[in-house]
Amino acid sequence: MVNLLVSTSSADTRVIYHYFDFRAEIHSHQGVMVVRHLLRQLLEHQDQLPQEVLTLYDKSKKSRIELTEKVWTNTFFTCMLSSSKLYIMLDGLDECPD
Repeated sequence: MVNLLVSTSSADTRVIYHYFDFRAEIHSHQGVMVVRHLLRQLLEHQDQLPQEVLTLYDKSKKSRIELTEKVWTNTFFTCMLSSSKLYIMLDGLDECPD
């Protein structure tokens, strides 16, 4: 399905996805890991990272503390809203322990 969306979408359309797999390490099913994975995909084809992401990176690098799930989620939603057309696919939700 992801390949179909990518191949039939216009240039301004982004398709990001996350597959849940019962064989994967349990931490990959955690909400913050899913959000980070989706955010990485959302940003990887941009010519320039948004200022919010650069600021977040600088803060985390200086303080050396792990960012909270709320910070990651807010950053993801901010970046998501800047996309003109976005499809998010989540597959295998039934394979999550929670």
